[in-house]
Amino acid sequence: MSEPTYAITGIPLPNPSEPIPVRQEITAWYSNIDNAIQVSLFIQALTAFEKMDFQDKLSYFGVAGIHGEPPVTWDGAPGNGSYCNHNMVTFPTWHRPYVLLFEQRLYEIMLDIIKTIVPDSEKELWKSAAQHWRLPYWDWAADQPYIKDFGVPELTTLEKVDIVLPNLGKATVDNPLWKFTNPNGKPMGDISMGKYAIAADGDLPWDQCIATSKYGILTADPTKSWINGVQNWKDSNDAMQHPQWYEGNPGSIRDAVYRLFTPGYFSSYEAFASTVYHKTTPGSDYMSLEFVHNNIHNFTGGYDMDNLGAGHMCDPPVAAFDPIFWLHHCNVDRQIAIWQTLNPDKWFDQPLPDDPQPTDALQPFHIDTIGTTYNSNMIRDWKALGYQYDTLMPPLHVLHATGQLDRDSYLSHLKRHLNERYSNKERDRPGNIDGHKNDYIINIIYDRYALNGKAYTIHFFLGDADDEVVPLSKHHNHIGSVYTFSSRLEINGSDIPGCDNCKKQKSRGTLSTAQVPLTNVLLRHAKDLARKGLETLLPDHVETYLVNNLKWKVTEVPGNPIDIGNLPKTKIFIMKGTVDHPQDNSQLSQYHDYEPMWSPTDGKPGGAGPNDGLVV
Repeated sequence: MSEPTYAITGIPLPNPSEPIPVRQEITAWYSNIDNAIQVSLFIQALTAFEKMDFQDKLSYFGVAGIHGEPPVTWDGAPGNGSYCNHNMVTFPTWHRPYVLLFEQRLYEIMLDIIKTIVPDSEKELWKSAAQHWRLPYWDWAADQPYIKDFGVPELTTLEKVDIVLPNLGKATVDNPLWKFTNPNGKPMGDISMGKYAIAADGDLPWDQCIATSKYGILTADPTKSWINGVQNWKDSNDAMQHPQWYEGNPGSIRDAVYRLFTPGYFSSYEAFASTVYHKTTPGSDYMSLEFVHNNIHNFTGGYDMDNLGAGHMCDPPVAAFDPIFWLHHCNVDRQIAIWQTLNPDKWFDQPLPDDPQPTDALQPFHIDTIGTTYNSNMIRDWKALGYQYDTLMPPLHVLHATGQLDRDSYLSHLKRHLNERYSNKERDRPGNIDGHKNDYIINIIYDRYALNGKAYTIHFFLGDADDEVVPLSKHHNHIGSVYTFSSRLEINGSDIPGCDNCKKQKSRGTLSTAQVPLTNVLLRHAKDLARKGLETLLPDHVETYLVNNLKWKVTEVPGNPIDIGNLPKTKIFIMKGTVDHPQDNSQLSQYHDYEPMWSPTDGKPGGAGPNDGLVV
């Protein structure tokens, strides 16, 4: 008789008559003294989770390994343990039960802790705190209060944290969000790990790591001090903030996230969800939630071993071992929920032949103990999984006297919140610049598997891009980048399986899309008297400026520059559209009427032109 599967059902509701417990922004949650018991339970549970035997499928190691490495099956699911759903329209839906699994495991461990250390007189108080707890999220498109800029959450920068204990106790303990350490104290690729050993990914020595790093793994470090984990989180912050001379960063996390939610920006759910390219993809569809997510992985972990250092978040097979992964993907799920709220009727609404269907199994996640696998339709309603997001909680003023939701008032409230949190204020300060209602974007088609799956970054510049400045992201003319966040197709030429989905995509010739917004940086340049060549945002002026100044370069892991000729399927081109910014703050901006502007890219290596046959 087969072993029962693990049922991922979410944290049970403490009281069906009460509001659904919410996933909160991590700093607001952590800073609220009313949440002290929840914070204590979270820290203690995550610590215990990380210390569980790596061979236990319900350990931190076992759950993190679902994302790629090690290639072992999980919970009896078919295949070789490769469950990757990147560059697919199921990217958002596959990660929803994955985050739910992580949240549920922490809750179960919390209950065990309460049974063990909490006296009977306090058990109900601590149990209630656990029942109302939900995993917090990291809103990487909003300023972090401790630095008033983009960055990792403050809680992840602390090696030690203070927590409360029963009987009014207090303690200073190791922070499990700081890093994950292999519970057996050995390198994760050590022979003692057996089939659970993690392999190196080309130049990235994950097999030698005992603990996770951010910007810590350096080629030039002969002592390999990074083996025990190095947390250069300030480099993560710097990567998200660059270029520092521009408030809000033109290739901007905030700008990109705001566009995700604006009406009509995407033609379908599929376009919003994934980087996967279809030959009929219209202009604004090159942006996607997955693309923004990819860059956050790169910014957080770092992949440049030759200069700043690399970290686990940069590479899909090992990204989930860094504890910040779960805060990141909780936010990704939140953004899906926001988009679903704004677009309730869009759900796998324009599928193409190669796209997964909403009824396809999301391996290896089971809804019960008899092997029933989740599919996308089953997780469409996140509230049915036992959580809501603080962003989406309706305030009292949008409820009728009967308690029923006034949907129009609720949506106005939500849009007002999105404007206040993500709308780039630069748009409201055009000065006397003609053409400021025009919008300009760089669209990119790229091949994730061109280098056998090795990840690479395409960097964009307005102006000279001197090779002497390393890494390129620190160049003062750097305006944005595209990170492939791709997985190897095989492991160093061996017969160890790599990513099955990636191999299938390569065999089909599947390509990907990305988009770098240009308008904010162009507006800044037009208002900068020290810069010459652009005085307006009128199309003729912008076109000439881009012909003379738009440049791009490519670097691969571990930071080497490569010729774009090695990426023959790359197509880069400019599109010009129009943006309407309503005066009413309860309405979102609208971007529309995009058309190609070929001359800035036509004839340049990697650039597209009117004769490339693109449907735009």
